[in-house]
Amino acid sequence: MNLHEQARAEAERMAEHVWAAWTGAEGELLRGATIQGFLAGHEAAAHTREVTTVDELDALPIGSVVLDHRSTFPEARQKFSTGWWVAGEECPLAAADILLPARVLYDPEETP
Repeated sequence: MNLHEQARAEAERMAEHVWAAWTGAEGELLRGATIQGFLAGHEAAAHTREVTTVDELDALPIGSVVLDHRSTFPEARQKFSTGWWVAGEECPLAAADILLPARVLYDPEETP
């Protein structure tokens, strides 16, 4: 199974988990949108580099964004000037608390 087939299978598995209680046309619409959202995340992650140690996370510049290694719902976290990693309104995490390996989705020092 190639990377794209693996990403699609994982996206479908995740969508089934999220929308298992929904049925009918509305459920199919939500399921389809969820799969596309997860696929977009997997596609973005497939074109990025991976960090595997806390030292590599600490070395990333302020403003960097990583996708952690949660099996069900990976979270994107951004590094702030304090050195903490934040995801939305959740509590900030230290680099040591990020589930590794993580994908670097954005590095402000890299040129596009």
